[in-house]
Amino acid sequence: MQAVEQRLTITEQNVAEKASGILAVRDAVSDLGAQMARRFEAVDRRFEAVDRRFEAVDQRFEMIDQRFQAVDQRFKAIERCLESHDRRFESLERRFDTMDVKLSSQFRTLVTVQITAMVALITVLGAMAAALVH
Repeated sequence: MQAVEQRLTITEQNVAEKASGILAVRDAVSDLGAQMARRFEAVDRRFEAVDRRFEAVDQRFEMIDQRFQAVDQRFKAIERCLESHDRRFESLERRFDTMDVKLSSQFRTLVTVQITAMVALITVLGAMAAALVH
């Protein structure tokens, strides 16, 4: 019976060692779970921080886009104004062209009248000179 009692004692010691080992493993698994949870929370916080940064960058890009749209609208307004001025200048240019044609015609008429008057004057002076000579 002593052998049975020794075996029982050894088995009880083995069971106690295994039980304490299982408790240690359970504690280690629990600690590992807590560490993993803390790490996952840290990763989540980092992702949230990155998301906030992306949102801030996105807001900045939206503000820049709005500024570009405002500048584009200003350029379109300036372009419309310049087109209006172009039409006015084209109208003035047509008027000047019409005046140039009229003035050229009047100049030719005046030159023709002047030449005709000079020819008539020369003819009259020639006739007077011929009358004086005879």
